[in-house]
Amino acid sequence: MNASAHFTYDHTYFEAFYSDWLVYRSRWRRFATPFAVAVTGVGAAIFFMMPQQRAFGVFVLVFGLYLLYVAVTYRKRWISDRVNNLQADRMVELIFRGEEIYMETPNSSSRFHVAALAEVVATPNGIFLIPQSGVSVFVPRASIEPIDAFSPLVESLTRAIQKAKTMDS
Repeated sequence: MNASAHFTYDHTYFEAFYSDWLVYRSRWRRFATPFAVAVTGVGAAIFFMMPQQRAFGVFVLVFGLYLLYVAVTYRKRWISDRVNNLQADRMVELIFRGEEIYMETPNSSSRFHVAALAEVVATPNGIFLIPQSGVSVFVPRASIEPIDAFSPLVESLTRAIQKAKTMDS
């Protein structure tokens, strides 16, 4: 499948990346807020129901509130860290040709085989290309050209990864 994607690393890109990562790639982060609320509730229960353990209850309650603060602000901090550390070459072009992917930026270029990917995860907003290191590369759906290439591209990448896995076995 021949297709390309052209996108810019900016706030909008990282918003979409994080939103899809939270739902489709995250193992534990999506449970951070409910867990923090549960810890806060346990701390409050200990404080009010066990008068002899009030100091421990206050500790658990404060710890739960801290976890809640971290969980609620994590998205904003994650996106800000990436946006603030961007280099001047924010533009990226990916070209998908057969079993190879070419990546071009204003300051670099690279080529790698689809077999180097461990997995491809399609989401409503894009595709996660997951190399064997586990780091996710997010390709926004709107950036893929031609417009109707999204599903065939996902199928092509998935087939190429499966083919590489069967050849390794």
